[in-house]
Amino acid sequence: SGEDASDITIHLNYKQAKKDTQMIYNTEIGKYVWNQYGQEMHDQITDEAESFTNVIVMLADITTDGIYYTANFEAGGQGYYANGGKIIPITWGADDAESPFWFKTVDGEPLELGVGNTYMAIAPVDSPVSYQ
Repeated sequence: SGEDASDITIHLNYKQAKKDTQMIYNTEIGKYVWNQYGQEMHDQITDEAESFTNVIVMLADITTDGIYYTANFEAGGQGYYANGGKIIPITWGADDAESPFWFKTVDGEPLELGVGNTYMAIAPVDSPVSYQ
């Protein structure tokens, strides 16, 4: 279920830095194809399009010490999950610095990922996500 999302754009914004990543759902392969800089991204060895069954966007509190960017994973936050051309809002977090991420639907139920690979975008909370 969820809203239609055959074209997802993640607008990554952090201070002066801006970058858009686009995930376009390919119905023939049943995966989202990663696009950046206006073109499909391809594996350097196989030349196959980089494609993903699941797309997770984690909107996080991100700080920098001038060189390194650090996301506060323990604080968790909101985000989005896409699979099969559909998207839903989610919540996410980690119990502590050494625990794995957990993901939940907005109803508080554990999020079940589709079988396959996953693209995870970690973006500042003010980075808009658009889809159609």
